[in-house]
Amino acid sequence: MSSVLAKAAPLLFVAMWSSGAIFVKLGLQDASVLSFLLVRALGAFAVIVLIAQVLVSERVRALFNLSIGEWIRVASVGLVLQVAYQVFFFAAIASGLSPGMLAIVLGMQPLLTPIMARQSVGRSRFIILLAGFAGLVLAILGGHEVGVSTPLGLAFGGCAVVSFTVGTLLQKGVRTGVVTSVIGQYAVSSLVYLVAVFLAGFHVEATPQFAVSALWMVFVVSAGAILLLVFMLDRSEVSDVSALFYLVPVITYALDYAVFGNPVSFLTVAGGLIVVCCVFAFRRTNSPGHVSPEAKFSQ
Repeated sequence: MSSVLAKAAPLLFVAMWSSGAIFVKLGLQDASVLSFLLVRALGAFAVIVLIAQVLVSERVRALFNLSIGEWIRVASVGLVLQVAYQVFFFAAIASGLSPGMLAIVLGMQPLLTPIMARQSVGRSRFIILLAGFAGLVLAILGGHEVGVSTPLGLAFGGCAVVSFTVGTLLQKGVRTGVVTSVIGQYAVSSLVYLVAVFLAGFHVEATPQFAVSALWMVFVVSAGAILLLVFMLDRSEVSDVSALFYLVPVITYALDYAVFGNPVSFLTVAGGLIVVCCVFAFRRTNSPGHVSPEAKFSQ
């Protein structure tokens, strides 16, 4: 079962994560940023605890048996990945940075990961990452989505990509189990958002559109995709996982076309094909000292 999930996880994760931008766009029409983030965090926390209580109840109890050091590591991931990244992401958009330019900034994450992790991926694999980034830029240019940028927006975008990179690296060092780690992350982030909303006020219009958006973000993105992300980080090289994020804008464009009917240009299709080929090639080639997930399962 684990080997089947390991093979399906990358495709499932990209599909789930890519859908987030569509539903966030819909949900923010009826809610403030902090209120939306609070609903998302609390909902995901409740869903994962409920699932864990039914299927793997020992994972819920394990939270109460973590050492102080383990709690600090889990809390650190929650603060960086579920709070800092999310806040900087929305702040970049609010500060005038276009979604396309933000996608380019966030597209630097696969390049930053091996550098910040001090992981040697080899010259050929780094060239593949550069080619993938070039394909990402082409895809976004083809969609005419680069748009405007502001110094403050770029600063927030830079903080967002650094936060996500640091968060994934911190998660790689957590050894508390996938479900336990994610429950801890959302417990910490929910507390932070509760305090923030208490100070700023709760602003949500209970419309059917917001309900659909919130439910999708809670069940599919915040619960499903995050569990898959932690699962993959637990079993794969962090650079192999980070390369998947090149695919996110490409899949988002496809969803944007399917949901809203927005046209997709030839340049976007060409750039998307380059990205897909580069991600496939990167994950098929091994870095020095790399052990494939299949080999790990056989050990």
